[in-house]
Amino acid sequence: MSCVKLSKNGCAKEFTLAMFSGKWKTVILCNLHYHGPYRFNELMRLLPKVSHKVLTSQLRELVEDQLITRHTGAGSQPQVYYALTALGQSLMPIIDAMCTWGEHRIQQLAVTPPSTISACPPKHPVIPDDRRSPPPGRPAWQLSVHLECA
Repeated sequence: MSCVKLSKNGCAKEFTLAMFSGKWKTVILCNLHYHGPYRFNELMRLLPKVSHKVLTSQLRELVEDQLITRHTGAGSQPQVYYALTALGQSLMPIIDAMCTWGEHRIQQLAVTPPSTISACPPKHPVIPDDRRSPPPGRPAWQLSVHLECA
């Protein structure tokens, strides 16, 4: 049973957006798509700003929505890793289009995102350890555009 529910007045686009709306879901999906399966702790290291609880929750929702699978390896100490499903693969053109649109919009706004932050492939998204204040003359909302992108 999917954790995404279609509201009474909902439509297909709301349903689609709800499947990957979440602060870290898009980044998780992109990494699993472009870099293959990851173990939980690898994802934790990749996303240093996410808490254990939030990452667990986001992964569970993605598994429940059948966008990723949770695999447990055999052995005395089974290793759990997450991989993208065919359904998750089918969302990637939508996410890529959103990323392209966002990059164009950032250029229009004359925002200079740090080169280390990107939810867009093929780079690993790296979240900075500190939240910097905006440069002089740049409104704070412009800084949040690229810090919250991933």
